[in-house]
Amino acid sequence: MPLAVIDAAASTELGPIQLVFVVLGFAVVLTYIARRLRIADPILLLVGGIALSQLPDLPEIVLAPDIVFLLFLPPILFGAAYFTPIRDFKANLRPILLLAIGLVLVTTFAVGVVAQQLTGMPVAAAFALGAIVAP
Repeated sequence: MPLAVIDAAASTELGPIQLVFVVLGFAVVLTYIARRLRIADPILLLVGGIALSQLPDLPEIVLAPDIVFLLFLPPILFGAAYFTPIRDFKANLRPILLLAIGLVLVTTFAVGVVAQQLTGMPVAAAFALGAIVAP
C-alpha cells in the first residue's frame, strides 16, 4: 500500500515535494493569523483547508488510512495530552467521564436500535455495529 498517492497529471507546475511545502506553509500562515486574531487554530485551519480544496489546479492527494493512524494521529494525541493542564483535567473529570463512557453507551444503544429497525439485521449484529460506530 503506497504511503501517499499524488495525482501529478492535474498540475505540471507543482511536484509532490513542492506541494507538501506549500500546504505546510499555508498551515503555518493560517496558524499565525489565528493566534493574532485570538481564535482557535483548528477553526481557521478548517476554513483554510476548505478554501484550499476549492482551488481548481491543485493535484489530488490521497493518504492511506494506515499512514494517518501511524504517522499523524500519535503526535497529535501526544501534544494534546502533554499540554493539558492537570488542574483543568481534574476540574472537568466528571463531564469527561460522562461523555467518554455515558455518551458512548447511549450512542451504541441508539445506533443498534436504529440499525435493527431499518435493516432488520439481528440484534447482536446491530449492537456490534453500534459499538463500532460509537467511539
